[in-house]
Amino acid sequence: ELTNTGKHAAAVSEAYTWSGRLWMMGWWPEKPVRGEPAFQIGRFAQYAWGREGDFAWEPLPRGMYSVGSAGGASGWSRPFCMIRNNSTGEIVIADLAWSGNWTLEVLNDDQRHGYARRVEVYLRAGISGPAPLRVLAAGESVTLPPFHLGHVFGDVDAAAQSLHEHLRRSVLPPLPEGVPNLVCSNHYGYTESESVTDDYLLDEL
Repeated sequence: ELTNTGKHAAAVSEAYTWSGRLWMMGWWPEKPVRGEPAFQIGRFAQYAWGREGDFAWEPLPRGMYSVGSAGGASGWSRPFCMIRNNSTGEIVIADLAWSGNWTLEVLNDDQRHGYARRVEVYLRAGISGPAPLRVLAAGESVTLPPFHLGHVFGDVDAAAQSLHEHLRRSVLPPLPEGVPNLVCSNHYGYTESESVTDDYLLDEL
């Protein structure tokens, strides 16, 4: 929650739900940096219709890596990524529960001094857009979107399953007893030029 504790209105130019360090490795024998690249980032690489869900890994470059959406709605470009530590086999899952403009930024601070190497990886996630995002009156509060951060040892399937389990257990409301799982019918392509009626949808189902 973001609160203006001042006596005057305040413009909010940036708002990040979460910001912090994920890893600090190197310069210590117990935390060596292995592999080149040391880290990879996985995300949905395609945002076009019909290509949504096209997940791909790529090397995490040194310096700042930023991805986001400025189309007014997240749509197919979900505010989600995974970061894999190739030295340890860990994966961090980052998922911002937001349907508007968003930004995910990863800082790969890879410092090398001769044979010595230290890597620190930072992540921040939040809403984005032209400043000001919002002007808060004195004493006014707004709730920022939730951010879900997971940490697992395993492959991408284990990471995805962990996220699904978290959502079912802690985010999605439970169904009332005796009520089966709801069915989603996504047939826009078949109904674009049709008159949609109850009978039509029942026939589709």
